[in-house]
Amino acid sequence: MPKKTIAIFYGGKSPEHDVSILTALQIIEALDSQIYNALPIYIDKAGSWWTGAELLVRKNYHFSTIVKKKLDQIYIKIGANKNIEFFKSKKSLFSKAEKLSIDLAFPAFHGGQGENGCFQGFCEFAQLPYIGPRTHCATIWMNKTTTKQILKQAQIKILPELSITKNNLTQIENLAILLKEHHLTFPLCAKPANLGSSIAVYKTHNLAELKVALLAILKLDHEAIIEPFIADLIEYNIAVTKAFNGQIEVSAIESPLKESEYLSFKDKYLNNDNLDNKLSVSFSEGMASSSRNLNPKLSSEQTKFIINTAKAAFAICKGTGVPRIDFLANRKTGEIWLNEINAIAGSLGYYLWEARKNQPINFTELLNSLIAEAMLEAEKNNLNYQDLKAFNAAIFPQNSL
Repeated sequence: MPKKTIAIFYGGKSPEHDVSILTALQIIEALDSQIYNALPIYIDKAGSWWTGAELLVRKNYHFSTIVKKKLDQIYIKIGANKNIEFFKSKKSLFSKAEKLSIDLAFPAFHGGQGENGCFQGFCEFAQLPYIGPRTHCATIWMNKTTTKQILKQAQIKILPELSITKNNLTQIENLAILLKEHHLTFPLCAKPANLGSSIAVYKTHNLAELKVALLAILKLDHEAIIEPFIADLIEYNIAVTKAFNGQIEVSAIESPLKESEYLSFKDKYLNNDNLDNKLSVSFSEGMASSSRNLNPKLSSEQTKFIINTAKAAFAICKGTGVPRIDFLANRKTGEIWLNEINAIAGSLGYYLWEARKNQPINFTELLNSLIAEAMLEAEKNNLNYQDLKAFNAAIFPQNSL
């Protein structure tokens, strides 16, 4: 059978742009080349779409004008059957634009419109099967406030929070009153509601520090969250999926190691190096090269809590893909709270599946399962007009479409 073409979409305007490059290149290297053709589609920070073999060479990021001339720009148009088609730009005035054949979209974005449901909705509109969470899941999981509200309704243990939005500056003016109303006392943690990778996370000790932190966060995001700062903080992460056999399964648990009191962007991605140098490493590194303690020593109660809570949070939104669910804990008391759900985790959290004690899964196997799940989701949701007409006739024979 001919190979299917998997288009890996990455980059974008998000502050996590560079981390997305790492994840995409890792996916391309781990993809089973005996079964699939990998098509990189890179979206630069200006929003232009590109493809070409030069994108597979790490040292080309961020590419020069010379490299860019060797790339093909991508554009889209509405086809005859009303779906969206992808084309390479013309090489010359007299050349013909080449149509790209794409069987499946693999979004490898972190943050921004690539992870928040916009791209997923675009794929559904384009009738293009795609990997990862469905549009509603991606939208919910991307916003920490919305996620918390839903989890709270399901009685899942989370920290209390106060949401501050950019278009409501009176909140900052009345911050002391709002903190008292929400029973929040210093020290407090402030972070963006719609960003990941520990970007712009602040520990604050007083009102003045908190206001400065909020102003910095609201330059990057339209919403900020204030939460209690956990003393003796330790973090635990676990990945969840049902891509293997339709049943919800979990990966190994990790405890990321950190230099400061909270896990920073540097702890996750830089690891005492700059990100441009990280682009030269093999696919087994990147996010996976960060210092971490895999399968940390936990009590049976703590392990059970993390696994059961992660499965419940995944099930609430009818999750797909392979999100990573992060927890905060007090090292001394052992108390644990669910912190956030990462719809598209750095490196897809593949190292967590490889470290699983019972039935470890390598990265290529994980990708194969995610692709199979995406195709099943596409088939399940591919109801055309005739399907709807037949369904309506069976349920309501007195009516007709």
